[in-house]
Parts: sequence; structure tokens; C-alpha cells
Amino acid sequence: MLLGLVLVVTTIAFAGCVTQEDYSTSVGEPTNGTVIRNVSVYDVNEIDGARYELDYRLDDATNYTLETYERTNGTDELVDTTSLAGREPTKRGDLAPPWDPGDERTYRLVVVRSDTGATVDAVTITIERN
Repeated sequence: MLLGLVLVVTTIAFAGCVTQEDYSTSVGEPTNGTVIRNVSVYDVNEIDGARYELDYRLDDATNYTLETYERTNGTDELVDTTSLAGREPTKRGDLAPPWDPGDERTYRLVVVRSDTGATVDAVTITIERN
């Protein structure tokens, strides 16, 4: 009886989950490609969001940050800033997905030189809910 109850609750809990197949993603080309080497979105779901991996090349990553902007009503709004300092030249992160079918969210990942505030490279990621 208990096992049956657990199975019913589990089935109900996961019946409405949105999976990778419910989303489409596109990644634009880096603005100049001097820093950003590759960007990929490798998983999208409503719980974890859109997981991405950004490969970059910098001589001294301690002087750089990655700023994440979400485009809302034609305006880019800053949603996150993180340092690129570290040993591995890869940044992994996640972005909030759109919730309703037909909606999309567009993000711009911008590599910024910390001491000058200058944009060094940038790329756009768009996530659409099918």
C-alpha cells in the first residue's frame, strides 16, 4: 500500500515537468572572438534553467568578469556578475528559462575588463519555450 502511494505521488509530481525537448536554444557568434572561444547550452529544464558552458582564453583572468544581461523590453538588464579568475578557462552557469509556451528569453554574456570597465567580447543566448 505504501509503495503504491509513493508511486502515485511521484507520478503526479513529475507528470507536468518540462524537459529539454520543450525548449529551443540558439547561441550567436562572439562579437570579436578574441576571448570567447565557444559557447554551448547543454541542458534546459524548468528546475535548473538553461545550463551553459563558455570557453574563453585570457592571459590573466583575474582582471576580468563575466556580466550576464537579460534583454527585457529592448533593454539589457544586468542579472549577474562573476569573476573569471580561476584555473580552468571554462565558465559554467545557468540562465532562467521562459515559463510559457511561445515565450523566449534572450541573454547577453559580456566579458569585461575589471579595471577599465571595457567590454572585451560578448555573445548572445536565446532560449525559447516550444
